[in-house]
Formats: sequence, C-alpha cells, structure tokens
Amino acid sequence: MSIDAEMEREYIEDGGRFCPYCAGPNIFREHFDEYYKTQTVTCDNCHASWYEHLVLDSLEEIEPSYAEDAEDEEDEEDEEESTPDFTHLQPVQKGLFRSF
Repeated sequence: MSIDAEMEREYIEDGGRFCPYCAGPNIFREHFDEYYKTQTVTCDNCHASWYEHLVLDSLEEIEPSYAEDAEDEEDEEDEEESTPDFTHLQPVQKGLFRSF
C-alpha cells in the first residue's frame, strides 16, 4: 500500500501522531538524516515505515535575544573580576556538587 495524497494530508494535519496506514498511535521516530532532513518513522502496530521530510518554516525569538545577552555579558565582564562564582552550586555528596 502506498501513501496517497489524502493519507499524507491527514497525517500532516494531525501532526504526525498516528500511523497513516492503520491509524495506530504507537509510532516511533528513529533515525534523523541531517543532510536530507528526513526522519524514519515506524508503526509498532502494523510495522509500516515511512520518512517524514522536515522543513524549516519559521523561527521565533527567545527572550531576551542572544544579541542582548551577549551585550549584557560583555558589560558584566568589564565590571566584574575574573573570579569564578560558585554560589549556585550545592553539595550533593562529599566532593560532588550539583548546579541549580
């Protein structure tokens, strides 16, 4: 059975949460190919496999922006000495620390 246009449309509209062949919810994303921007998906119910073609369609700024952070860090570095700040570390075990 081949994936037809209707199956593809429904799969994409549903966010790729169900198998396009059997509509089973037990699908697993496996190998991601960075060059082709594809991901192998397999259904645990019917054992069908297919590729998802991943496309960059937008981007969203994270507040504060990286440029603003870099400027702030430069200002802080100018004001502070180069002494490391370990106040955010708490002991987990003797000799071990966890960052929070």
